[in-house]
Amino acid sequence: MLSPPGQTAGDRAEANNVLRDPNLYIIFCMTSMAVVGAFSIAPALPRISEDLEVSKAKIGLVMTIFSFPGILLMPFIGVCADRFGRRNVLAASLFLFAAAGSACFFARDFSTLLALRFLQGIGAAPFSSLNIALIGDMYSGNQRTQAVGYNQAILSVAAASLTLVGGAFALWGWRYPFLLPILGVPIGFLIRFRLHAPRLVRHDHFGVYLQNAWQVVKSRPIMANYIITILAIIVVWGSYISYLPILMALKLKSEPHIIGAVMMTMMIASALTSSQTEKLSRMMSGKTLFKLSFTLYTTALVLMPFVGNPWVMIIPVLLFGMAQGILIPNIQNYLSRYSCVKNRGIVMSVYGSSMRIGQTLGPLIMGLMFPLVGIDGIFFVCAALAFSLVGFAAMALK
Repeated sequence: MLSPPGQTAGDRAEANNVLRDPNLYIIFCMTSMAVVGAFSIAPALPRISEDLEVSKAKIGLVMTIFSFPGILLMPFIGVCADRFGRRNVLAASLFLFAAAGSACFFARDFSTLLALRFLQGIGAAPFSSLNIALIGDMYSGNQRTQAVGYNQAILSVAAASLTLVGGAFALWGWRYPFLLPILGVPIGFLIRFRLHAPRLVRHDHFGVYLQNAWQVVKSRPIMANYIITILAIIVVWGSYISYLPILMALKLKSEPHIIGAVMMTMMIASALTSSQTEKLSRMMSGKTLFKLSFTLYTTALVLMPFVGNPWVMIIPVLLFGMAQGILIPNIQNYLSRYSCVKNRGIVMSVYGSSMRIGQTLGPLIMGLMFPLVGIDGIFFVCAALAFSLVGFAAMALK
């Protein structure tokens, strides 16, 4: 499935064949699991807060504790993936994710729920990085660009569907969305026994591997993308994931299924936008795409506190989704381009750690700021951070 990079008509026609590879659909299944632990739970946060008597400032811990393990474990997971194979690491992670996630259904207090979410977060840690490492291993050039875009589109569609399903399940009770992680079991078997990926050949001594990997990780384009990832995910998880449900519940008196339906539109917009990644990459430079995405984030976040109707909230949510659909594939293309099969696991795993840092810090920081700035202030603070990233991308990505 490897093809040389280029922009000819023949190359673009060949890139379309990427969707004929059944291995890509197995990767799509695993990618879908990356959002089960977050987006299906978000509409249930108000119910969790009420039933377990947790304050609105602390409810973000349900998301924070889930993301935290990836900060520490992702570099180790990346090394294991480079040395022992992506499939083995992913299959084991999916089984742990399914076991701990479904066990949350039986949690009787907030402390138990957080402990199980921590274990679930360990299992979920590799999902959003090793899938891109596999795509980078299996495709190159236009094929890789298309595969990354389609993968992000699948992620968005899955997030949209699971947000809606999670909101519907939460009508029965906040526990029911935690039944969804059990889907990781059959997907784990698919990854382990049906996925045909390039075999990793380990000629380098482990010390040489670490030295070479470090040189790649600390390079300017890689490090700039890590920083952008952390700050962007702080914006997304600090506002949209953790506090848009709270905003809609408090100010718009929205029920969980309405919250889920509105949040689903963000993922639809993200899916449609990311499916056009190859076309956007031909029209604009990577740096321009970064600036466009953060401008859209800023606009959406400024508008959200002024909306007075839950269905009008769809407008800024669509802008937010377009920003997401531009940003994430652009970051992943940069990282795949500047890494190789020998170190792509660690490069993408540090990217995963960067995402987890943002996912952990976003709800935590905004939870601490909530008593000071209120629910509207959360969105204005995140808008200011998103706007600052327009300038950072312009300076850092030369």
